[in-house]
Amino acid sequence: MVAVGGATKTTIAGLLPGAEYFFAATVVDSVGLESAFSNEISYQVPGALVVTAANQSRTYGAANPTLTGTVAGLQNGDNLTATFSTAATPGSPVGTYSIVPTLIDPGGKLANYNVTINNGILTVSPAALTVTAASTTSLYGAPVPALIATYSGFVNGDTLSSLTTPPTLGTTATAASPVGSYPITASGAASPNYTISYASGTLTVTKAASSVPEAAPKIIVDSGLSRNLAITNLGNGSVAIGGEGVPGSVYIIQYTTNTPPTMNWLSLGTVTADSSGAFVLVDGAVSGLQFYRAIYP
Repeated sequence: MVAVGGATKTTIAGLLPGAEYFFAATVVDSVGLESAFSNEISYQVPGALVVTAANQSRTYGAANPTLTGTVAGLQNGDNLTATFSTAATPGSPVGTYSIVPTLIDPGGKLANYNVTINNGILTVSPAALTVTAASTTSLYGAPVPALIATYSGFVNGDTLSSLTTPPTLGTTATAASPVGSYPITASGAASPNYTISYASGTLTVTKAASSVPEAAPKIIVDSGLSRNLAITNLGNGSVAIGGEGVPGSVYIIQYTTNTPPTMNWLSLGTVTADSSGAFVLVDGAVSGLQFYRAIYP
């Protein structure tokens, strides 16, 4: 019982959410005589209903996960449920998006509750993209070919043009690099929707085609002091001139690009025959058909 004195209304604190209370009033006069009770009234204290959407995450380009949440504080078996939705689609860029609950109240019980709505967050994170430098080949002495890359991981129909910054491709090889293998690297690509990794390729420099025949013409002019002069193509514009002569003797190797009968001989260098009489000298600057001879001074 609550005494209110001469007041015509009062506030009663401490009522339990969701509970139903019944009230009636009576009056006591100055000599203590009490009147009969008034008509009884009932009051349903609104329940505290909290609807919370669960946070979710996915990568860019993926379908939204199943959106879920909780409805807490239902009383008396009330049939209140919630659905959850977001404005994000698979094409939505990386970022955060609200997950919004919507209450479903088929029994008309929502008026009995003080409702608190807690939105959730859908976090869209970058998708994985791999940029691979494509391997290629080049001839020795030729310019480095155009370098290209391949891509694995694009989604939503994205292409190279979807990147805010395209990758840069490079290699340590130049036109002057000798025969061998050289790395091709990719770097520098950027996009807010992708986490980008890189894979290297290989530039293989191969021997250039030589205009020097495998067995170029040979002329021996040495009064019989050397014989079996032979020319071996080493590739890359180099040949080896070898022969048999007198052990320990010094031979002058000469060459000409003229054809008979006009032979303008130039000195290539000298070589000393070994103990068996063999000798060899390399010409590393052959650009076409050349004739050679070995002369014993």
